[in-house]
Amino acid sequence: MRKPLLIAVGVIGSGIIVMSVLGAGVAYAATNPTSPLGTLEAQVYQKVIDTLHISNVTPQQLATTIKDSRQQVVASDISSQIDAAVTSGKLTEADGDLAKKLIAEEQKLRDANTINPSDLKALSQSERTLKIDEQRVDNDKQLLSDLGITADQLTALQTKLRDAGIRVGPMGGAGLGSGMGRGRGGFGRGMMQ
Repeated sequence: MRKPLLIAVGVIGSGIIVMSVLGAGVAYAATNPTSPLGTLEAQVYQKVIDTLHISNVTPQQLATTIKDSRQQVVASDISSQIDAAVTSGKLTEADGDLAKKLIAEEQKLRDANTINPSDLKALSQSERTLKIDEQRVDNDKQLLSDLGITADQLTALQTKLRDAGIRVGPMGGAGLGSGMGRGRGGFGRGMMQ
């Protein structure tokens, strides 16, 4: 009985170490745009695979599994928070449903419209910033269209969520990604007109 517990603790501990190392790698890459982050990530994942003696798994498969698992856990946690806010009367059922739809639509857009970091390497810092900002604006417009709401309605929903203690959304909330939170305006990016 103790051996499965020790294995589970070891896997969880290794996951925490991986996330810490990856966080450091991302921070390094953010301050050093010429860093081969893809290579660093592959090395970190390979080290974890070797340390845990996992066979038949590539670094890319491990990275994808960790990313997908993180997104599922975060989405489930946010959904639970929304349900609790509806139950306690902090949100209406309609607001809760819209917030859950927001989470799902935002994730679909993030998955479909990810900018490849290697495409950014040849660009200057200002060109990279412009390209990322353009993608964010396009995503925000698509999100509003998919949800069938205006930017003001989205801002109102985000305010209700924030007041209920829930951070979610494309304009500066925690969302489901691991973004840098660098934005302008009251809700983060502040680029919607």
